[in-house]
Amino acid sequence: MVYYSKIAQNDLIEIFWGLLTWEKHPLEYDHVSGYLDDLQDMCNKPDQLSYHSKAQFQIHKQFGEIVYKYRRNKNTTYT
Repeated sequence: MVYYSKIAQNDLIEIFWGLLTWEKHPLEYDHVSGYLDDLQDMCNKPDQLSYHSKAQFQIHKQFGEIVYKYRRNKNTTYT
């Protein structure tokens, strides 16, 4: 089970509104909602995945030595 910190919850809300109101390439609500659903699905199952990377950032190391990197596309990676 994954517990979302207040910061993580706020980040997800910011991602949602950022994509929905992006001036360069506005996205429809259904697309943004699906994007966020995919992101949350990946956040909920790192314990089910076999590949993890060594944590590089100090803020990540306070929770452990490994992280999962979700590569959404060639320009976007979530750690």
